[in-house]
Amino acid sequence: MKIPARTTPEMPARDIRQHRRVDLTVEITMGSDSNFYAGVTDNISEGGVFVATALPPPVGANVAMTLTLPDLGRKLALSGVVRWVRDLDHRHGVAVGCGIQWVDLPEEARRLVEHFVRSRDTLLYDVD
Repeated sequence: MKIPARTTPEMPARDIRQHRRVDLTVEITMGSDSNFYAGVTDNISEGGVFVATALPPPVGANVAMTLTLPDLGRKLALSGVVRWVRDLDHRHGVAVGCGIQWVDLPEEARRLVEHFVRSRDTLLYDVD
């Protein structure tokens, strides 16, 4: 399934999601070839993570991330690619940030993310 480079709040979530998402609000640091970014996760899935950040990396940027899953007690070093960016939208009050798809997750990290997602309630969205 092709994931659009930009989404809008009006775009139904079911049209662009392959994986079940769950809430996760933790600080995250990201680095690309040329920049350092800080943000807060909004949700996570087995396929990736949404990071709320004022200055998201551009679509296609490869990023190295560090985050800590609750109850894990240690940081996970992960990598991904920015698949879409959400710009500021005052009308809908949604977070500015980017959707990052995991790339080459180490097996242990993949298992930990999978366990975390499967042990939490799925996010539900009203879709008109």
